[in-house]
Amino acid sequence: MRIDLAFPTSTMIDAGRTQKTVDANQIREEATDQARLSVDHATIKSLKSKLDNVPEVRSEKVEALRQAIQEGQYSVTAEQVAGAMYAEFMSPASR
Repeated sequence: MRIDLAFPTSTMIDAGRTQKTVDANQIREEATDQARLSVDHATIKSLKSKLDNVPEVRSEKVEALRQAIQEGQYSVTAEQVAGAMYAEFMSPASR
């Protein structure tokens, strides 16, 4: 398809061997943009409400890790640290 920008009121459509002039207004009437959301407002509101009730810090997990560190039972290899740092850096949320 070729659009001739020198003539904004018409568009040239190349259909192989033949050319046909089409009125630009006709094209505008036929072409419509649409957007449709798959999740409705009630669902989003419900999910946000649930998310608001989730604590930002998981206290139980933090306390268990703190205790393991104090007792000397928590050990992490350099590879595990590097892997976790890399995963965090590459996650879409960090961008």
